[in-house]
Amino acid sequence: MKKIFSKCYLALLMVFFYLPILYTIVFSFNDSKSLTVFKGFSLRWYERMFESRPMMEAIWYTFLIAILATVISTIVGTIAAIGLSGDGSGQQSLYHES
Repeated sequence: MKKIFSKCYLALLMVFFYLPILYTIVFSFNDSKSLTVFKGFSLRWYERMFESRPMMEAIWYTFLIAILATVISTIVGTIAAIGLSGDGSGQQSLYHES
């Protein structure tokens, strides 16, 4: 019973998080301004986005920040992993003495 409840709970969480994303993707191709009635397929909103200089600058800065955050977190995570994998003495040696 507990296993079934866990699976149902997980499924509901997935729907709760991913359904709005799917809805936004589908309606981003809507020909109408309405977000409730799909009137046909169109790339009009993407054309306007790519023609808008402020929007393209925002997208550029978004990608730049994402790349910087990825690089910084990878470096910090690697340093932390190396530090935590030590032998506990506080010092790392380049070779092990037998």
